[in-house]
Amino acid sequence: MKIIDLNLNYADIRDRIEIDKAQFKISQWAELTGTSRNVISNIHGKSGKHNPSLQYIIAVSRVTGKSVEWYLYGQKDLKNTVCPTCGNWSEDVKEACRKLREIMESGDDLARETILNNLDLIGRGVGKGAGRPGKKDLPQSRADMEPPARKRKQTAAR
Repeated sequence: MKIIDLNLNYADIRDRIEIDKAQFKISQWAELTGTSRNVISNIHGKSGKHNPSLQYIIAVSRVTGKSVEWYLYGQKDLKNTVCPTCGNWSEDVKEACRKLREIMESGDDLARETILNNLDLIGRGVGKGAGRPGKKDLPQSRADMEPPARKRKQTAAR
């Protein structure tokens, strides 16, 4: 069997996994990924004795919902990602969901905040009380967005 060089950068793979692993204790992460604490320490410990195995990367992918390609190469394969929320929705809604997910996970805080604010505006038109807590009230209609009309000063006739 011929050995294929996949050109993997294990330090980058480890870094991408660590971002997702950071919110868990080692024991929780071990349970979620189905690996032992020892294996996780050998991969993520200070010495980093071992490179993550493909089996471990696949387990991490299943836990996080991110593609294996993301962990291996830093590439998002969102077209093939199955969203647990929109699984049976129409293709156009699934595409919107994929685009939204890509933007929300991009790390662009301005884009993320813009989307959330726009969803607030749209939600107010669809249902009552759709605003996010802690945010200023947004206008209910276009008329509410216009500045108040200026009053002309009345001058007395001389």
